[in-house]
Amino acid sequence: MDQEVAALWAAGIGVAGAVVSAVVAIYAVRKSAAAQVESAAASGHAQVQAALAGARMQLAGQRDDALWQARKSAYASFLGAVEHVRMCVVHMCEVAGAYEEGRGASGDDLTEAKKNLDESFKALWFRESLLRLSVEEEEARSAEEIMLLARRVVEDVDDYGWASWSHQRDSEPAWLRLKASKGEFEGRVTAWAEAARRTLARDESASS
Repeated sequence: MDQEVAALWAAGIGVAGAVVSAVVAIYAVRKSAAAQVESAAASGHAQVQAALAGARMQLAGQRDDALWQARKSAYASFLGAVEHVRMCVVHMCEVAGAYEEGRGASGDDLTEAKKNLDESFKALWFRESLLRLSVEEEEARSAEEIMLLARRVVEDVDDYGWASWSHQRDSEPAWLRLKASKGEFEGRVTAWAEAARRTLARDESASS
């Protein structure tokens, strides 16, 4: 009887040991699998974060480039309108001088030149308004100063044209005022254009 009991105890201990070993093995396998899943999740998260960071950088670059292009376009449009005004002023001076000296220009030619000048100034005013949407406050103030100078030139060339049309003998004072305002206007435009060029070059270097 004692031998049978001993044999049963031995068998029980062997079975228990096998069960414990199996449980330990299963736990180890599960722990390893969980670690692998956690590692894979962490790696996937890192990849997602890297992709998001790259997308943010790309969007920021695209935004900066779009702002740069908008600023460049605003500069070009404004300066183009300024040049149109300047050309119309020159043309009206030529027509007024030719009319005064009897070199073939008519009153209708002078009227047409004045009309074109007024239209060019309206276009410049529109471009200056749009420019405010794309530039900094200091640049906008400088553009407004150019507008004021342009208005004075338009008024002075109008006075000169009227003096020429009416054949007044004192047209020279009107011409001298026009010459002075025109020179100041063109000098301010040149300085503004140079500042705009430096701003574009700076922003382009910063974004590259």
